[in-house]
Amino acid sequence: MLYCQIVDKVAMQIAIPNNTKIHSLDWNKQDGYIAVGGDSGLLKVLKLDSGNDAGFKTRKLVATSNLSMNQTLEGHSDTIQVLTWNEMHKKLTTSDSNGVIIVWMLYKGAWYEEMINNRKKSTVVGMSWSSDGQKICIIYEDGAVIVGCVGGNRIWGKELKHTALCGVQWSPDGKLLVFALKNGELHLYDNQGNFVMKINILCHDSQYDPTPIIGLAWYNGTGGLMHSMCPTLALCFENGKTQLMRNESDPIGVARSKMFHIDDNPTGAVDIIEDLDSATKIPVSCHQTVDPICCLTSTDTCLVIGRESGLLQYYVLPHIVLTNRFKIPTRPHKITINCNSTKLSVIDVSGVMTVIDISAGTGRPSANAEGNQLERKDVWAMCWASDNPQLLAIMEKTRMYIFKGMYPEEPVACSGYICSFNALEVEAILLDEVIDNPEKPTKDYLIKLEIKSLRDTRQLIEKVGINEAAQFVEDNRHPRLWRLVAEAALKEMNLNMADACFVRAKDYANVQFVKKLRSVNNEAIREARVATYFRNFDQAEKILIEADRRTSAIEYYELAKNTSKIIDCYYYLEDWKNLEIMIDQLPEGDPILKKIGDMFASNAVHMEAVKAYTKEGKVKPAIDLCIDHNRWDVAIDLAKKYNITKISDLLVKYTNHLVEKNQIMTAIDINVQAKFYLQAAEHAFKLANMEAAKPNRNLTRVKKHYVYAARLVEMHKSLSPTGQIKNCFEFKPYQLVYFLGENPNYDPLLYDNAWRGAEAYHYFILAQHQLYNGKIHDALCITYKLQDYTDFVSESEIYSLLMLTACLDRSFEICSKALIKLKSLEN
Repeated sequence: MLYCQIVDKVAMQIAIPNNTKIHSLDWNKQDGYIAVGGDSGLLKVLKLDSGNDAGFKTRKLVATSNLSMNQTLEGHSDTIQVLTWNEMHKKLTTSDSNGVIIVWMLYKGAWYEEMINNRKKSTVVGMSWSSDGQKICIIYEDGAVIVGCVGGNRIWGKELKHTALCGVQWSPDGKLLVFALKNGELHLYDNQGNFVMKINILCHDSQYDPTPIIGLAWYNGTGGLMHSMCPTLALCFENGKTQLMRNESDPIGVARSKMFHIDDNPTGAVDIIEDLDSATKIPVSCHQTVDPICCLTSTDTCLVIGRESGLLQYYVLPHIVLTNRFKIPTRPHKITINCNSTKLSVIDVSGVMTVIDISAGTGRPSANAEGNQLERKDVWAMCWASDNPQLLAIMEKTRMYIFKGMYPEEPVACSGYICSFNALEVEAILLDEVIDNPEKPTKDYLIKLEIKSLRDTRQLIEKVGINEAAQFVEDNRHPRLWRLVAEAALKEMNLNMADACFVRAKDYANVQFVKKLRSVNNEAIREARVATYFRNFDQAEKILIEADRRTSAIEYYELAKNTSKIIDCYYYLEDWKNLEIMIDQLPEGDPILKKIGDMFASNAVHMEAVKAYTKEGKVKPAIDLCIDHNRWDVAIDLAKKYNITKISDLLVKYTNHLVEKNQIMTAIDINVQAKFYLQAAEHAFKLANMEAAKPNRNLTRVKKHYVYAARLVEMHKSLSPTGQIKNCFEFKPYQLVYFLGENPNYDPLLYDNAWRGAEAYHYFILAQHQLYNGKIHDALCITYKLQDYTDFVSESEIYSLLMLTACLDRSFEICSKALIKLKSLEN
């Protein structure tokens, strides 16, 4: 039987034909496929889909899970031992005990055999795809290692003699391979099969205790990392020990701990500290228990472990002493403890929830009798309130119940998975909707449900009054309820009631807030501060403006037609919308437009300031403002429109200044923004040449620089309909600099051969790529072509590569000429 479980809820049980034993299982997390392998060549691909019924979503009910694929793949005849997904290319690779390897591909919604391989010498014990899905490493029991590409070609193979392998993983960057050995050792190789080192085993002495490695994982970072020093490499041993490492060279691992067997009876923290301080090996019992662990939970004072027999073991923390045992009839599925560690709630495999009083284990008297024990059926989720030990939220089918002690409130229809229970609010997330649309989740998937006492308090405040609500809260005390009444009193400016309620809520900050309100004599300012407390900033601003009487002043100024004063009032009120309207209303050339432009400019509102300056007829201040804020595109457009030439000279001088300060990229960006593409291309080529001259240059990065420079030249050509440089006499002065840059005598190499640098490094990279992929003759042909690009790639590099490829291709004449050329070079 295969159990498919989603978070806390068993969604589906899938029967395997003839009760065939399952040996391997892998989940394609990206597309949701599950691959299952078992005896007699059984291989199935399953896929779970959540129901998309809109009616369920509207009512926030549970969406049913459907098995959208249940395909049996035929091709293996013996036990499926290893299977792995290539999520990047949507392929499944499987292997059986006969050594037969099959690669399956998805075609028109079904899985078909794409290729098959049988080494016929040994059994495959491990397979792993690189994180980019381009390479697969296959290891055999006899020590053979094969690395192939996604297309099916073999890249390299190696025989590790006298080495029994049992696992393999790629490093996140695909540059290293780690092999797990049956004797418990871990060996590191590079991606070409060269031995690098042995990885330190820290959790036990592998030399004297050869415990096999049964689990190996190297996280590739696709889901993100909390920080750079997160553990990414995990090893699991047959004796139950686990080693976490930050990287392959981590000398200390993540932590050292004392391990207990579930059948042990720990005596306290003193013995543990002595064991950890001791330099000798810490003894650990490794026998197989007849009653395995199935769930656990803990607080800062206790740890409870559930076992398959229904036994619950209670440990006191931090002393780590087994002090009590509880028993339930069936296997527990989930357990959790309330906030003061007095009650334990248990959901068993049949969905029955039981609440057990564990206060005796913490030194408190037990209050619950056997008959008063809370028990509910069909429960699949539960959560205790973090601030009240009596409140418990549970999910029964599609209903949420809130219990206060033994008594439930009215249920609420909901299918959310409970995240938290705090301040009389249950927060839940609609995971079915999130799974349907994982790339674009919205806040609507997160819901908050208030418990009855909070809802009743709100209704009393709205319909009856504050005094009656305060009396109700007196009978149902909680800081959240007192705070609710206090805020209602604040809205009515009843400071005495607000102060008293904040004191009962133990909210010292708001007690001080009320104290400051008492000291404010101006009623308007007091109301504005209360509006600010409720984050109603628009209302607070409105109250303060009305108190300042600037609105009344505007009305008088409009009657007096005093435009200058009206503008001053709008500025002090920060009424930018009306200031912009004033620009449209004022006639061209009005001197007040400069005043409005200065107001916008002082607050970095560029476009409105430019609009005001140009309408007044002052183009130079508008251009200067654009230049000061690096808005060269607007400045150039203004220069074209009003036929101003000095803007081009200023841009050239500023560009040269940036180049002298070694801020070449900034200079390029400014010229691109101003559409001076040829001048930008000139500096881009300089930057590319500087990158190419570095001793340890990155070839791909150099190529990108040359491509970018060439693209700038192409963008410059697109400005001319013919793609050619026009006659200089056809241009106005500002246009001449616009097309030709600072120097009208443009460089033909820059303009007509813009792509040579990109071509040179493209061939240089391609030749080496072909060489490393074993395509020697192709590499030779490309390297031979590189002789035409000695102005970009050094002769020593070209002829060294030519010599090597010619020698490997057995083209000794070309090799000889390359050697002669190398010998003639001065360096």
